[in-house]
Amino acid sequence: MEKVLFSWSGGKDSALALYEVLHGGKYSVSALLTTMSKEKKVPMHEVGSGLIERQADSLGLSFVPVFMPKEPDNETYEKRLSEA
Repeated sequence: MEKVLFSWSGGKDSALALYEVLHGGKYSVSALLTTMSKEKKVPMHEVGSGLIERQADSLGLSFVPVFMPKEPDNETYEKRLSEA
């Protein structure tokens, strides 16, 4: 199985997608990757990193935060994701 990082927002859509990937038999998820604001919140849901860390922990996965500036341009977004 191919090892992957899974892009995770902490919401229900991420949970359903993760469920499908975990049970699909094609990928091995090694960590949840989440873009975060400098305030350590998920921009989409405004939840703190502590919740995301607990979600990853409960799934037995690592948590990889990727800190972004407010309204990053595409070049910055892609660079920081590639570095992660």
